[in-house]
Amino acid sequence: MMKKNSSPEIEMLLMAELISYPYHLGRVNLESLTSLIASPHARKVLGVLVEMRKNDEEVTLVNVAYHLKDSDVTAILTKSTQNVTTDASIYQHIDYLKELRTVRFLEMLAMKMVQVSGDMSLSSSEKFNKLIDELNHEADMLSECRSLHHIGEVMNEIADDIQKRASEQASGNVIRVPTGIDELDRFLYGGFGPGNLIVLAGRPSEGKSALMVHMAQAAAMAGVPALIFSLEMSKEEVVQRFMVSTGYVRPEQIHQAKVEDWSVFEQGITKLCNLPIYVDDTTKSVGDMVAKVNSMKAKGKCGIVFIDYLGLLRFEGIQPLYQQISQATKTFKRLAKDCRCPVVLLCQLNRNNVKERRPPQLQDLRDSGSIEQDADIVLMIERKEGRDLDLWLRKNRHGYGGEVCLELTHDNLYSNFKSRGERI
Repeated sequence: MMKKNSSPEIEMLLMAELISYPYHLGRVNLESLTSLIASPHARKVLGVLVEMRKNDEEVTLVNVAYHLKDSDVTAILTKSTQNVTTDASIYQHIDYLKELRTVRFLEMLAMKMVQVSGDMSLSSSEKFNKLIDELNHEADMLSECRSLHHIGEVMNEIADDIQKRASEQASGNVIRVPTGIDELDRFLYGGFGPGNLIVLAGRPSEGKSALMVHMAQAAAMAGVPALIFSLEMSKEEVVQRFMVSTGYVRPEQIHQAKVEDWSVFEQGITKLCNLPIYVDDTTKSVGDMVAKVNSMKAKGKCGIVFIDYLGLLRFEGIQPLYQQISQATKTFKRLAKDCRCPVVLLCQLNRNNVKERRPPQLQDLRDSGSIEQDADIVLMIERKEGRDLDLWLRKNRHGYGGEVCLELTHDNLYSNFKSRGERI
């Protein structure tokens, strides 16, 4: 949609957005933003904003217009302000302008390559280094637009965020997403936080998917929409697990089509039907998942994301697997941060802990060290005898500093976990 608009329109709209939501002025490097603005009118507005920030003046449309002293620019800015609806597109517009600048730069670089290549006074290595310098300079300019922030501005943002979350909590809104396991929630300050990347790891058939179902149901019952990407099971298989978790129906009744009491069966279905749980069993690539999450988030249908599981993701390109895994975990971390919702990524452990007869450790994560690095929380399942499980909290970036082992009882074949206590 943005590409249908001209660059001057986007530039002036960005100025209008920054004026309408001035707290973003502390998050954007205005001086570096100058390199992205080509329109004379928008550059004039930006210059005023820079000066007003330096002088600690209140940024409003009236005050900006006073400093502009240009009725034509003020008229264009006022019209652009009328098109501002939310602040959600500010950084999209910045990224778009970065893209335009990059295109212009590449065109300029192509011309310079022709000029430099024809310069007989330079050696081939000097020509190469000159072009590399141009590329490095451009990369630095683009990265500076959102890089430097004063500590006071950041603290004000944190204070505003705390105040906002406190208000939401007082209104009954869920701030942290409960896991459905009380002891775990206590160590996580109430559950998974917005922006968290959570890794849930275990050996095959040790209960990863079952615990995922339990957590998704707990989130949904708390009013948090849960989006599940199931790469291993069909949507029917996933929903069957939810049905069994209610306790109204047993697995064999589903698989053998032998429902003894249909009224009880319908009770279980009714209990689940109204929960905000969405299952996708067709999306396999990281990029498609990101697009789907953004779409569902915009519709208010995504408060937590589950991906089952990492090893079945479809990757494009011919990069080594560890590099592809690294890119995937970084993408999911960025997605969690941008959408402000937890992303729970299931993955497998190697067999080292089984061979060595010890509890699983972080080094037992398969395929890439980036899984451990990018995750905020790492949970590991270890099946014990019978229905008992150990759930290890091996990493908790924003909470309890030690390793915690929760002893869980798995009530039935599919879901419903209960803590039998804790040990540290």
